[in-house]
Amino acid sequence: MIVSLLVLTSLLQQQPAAPVTQATPAKEAAAVISKTLARYFDAERVVGRIKLTQTAGSVTVMGETQLQYERPSKIYLSQVLQTSERPTFLLVSDGKIFSYNKPANVLGRDRLVEYVTQNGRSQSIKDIYLVAGPTLVDRSPVLDIAIGRREDLQEITRRWRNLRIKERLKVRDAQVTVVEGDFHSIPGSAATGSFELAVTEEGDLVRYVQKERISVPQTSTGILEVLSIWDADLKHGGEAKPELYRVPR
Repeated sequence: MIVSLLVLTSLLQQQPAAPVTQATPAKEAAAVISKTLARYFDAERVVGRIKLTQTAGSVTVMGETQLQYERPSKIYLSQVLQTSERPTFLLVSDGKIFSYNKPANVLGRDRLVEYVTQNGRSQSIKDIYLVAGPTLVDRSPVLDIAIGRREDLQEITRRWRNLRIKERLKVRDAQVTVVEGDFHSIPGSAATGSFELAVTEEGDLVRYVQKERISVPQTSTGILEVLSIWDADLKHGGEAKPELYRVPR
């Protein structure tokens, strides 16, 4: 798969070179990640959910994303965060028109509606996701991987360094390989945390964990540690619900 080779090359370029006589765990870890990215990049239909648990200090926020898509242009993507404001997001495309949340700085109705085909060009779910992306309430690496825009995948992998296989264990009855590494909120700068990616043998992503240190001058230490866990259940070729593709006006 072309995307797999491109991503693997990109990941390995970030890792320190190892002598040819030694094992290269970074290459093994990069291959696991690359397999996962390629699996979703090529998926014709994906159905499932992503659950977020994010903790910062004494505060915990929960959220859930429901996703189903059928390439090239049908998608249903809903999100809700369990906070006092309960922010929500909804993107729906029936393959001909799509509807999404109005950006905060745009006047008019609460939802915007556009044609999938514009100026003689039919937009894919990756294009539609790009248009609606700024109004997401949980823009997660898991969701970006599931959609598979090449630019998003490149941006994600630029933030990961020092890849290595951490362990192999069972998550929700699935045997997974856990890849870990350093996380850089700004690519090329010092590490601001760490990440873990749990992947099945087939390349299904079942969990992504990100620990990040954020500068918050108001705290006693000046640093706030944020732990974000996204649990994913995204089935390739899963049974989609056609009624979810009805576009709200």
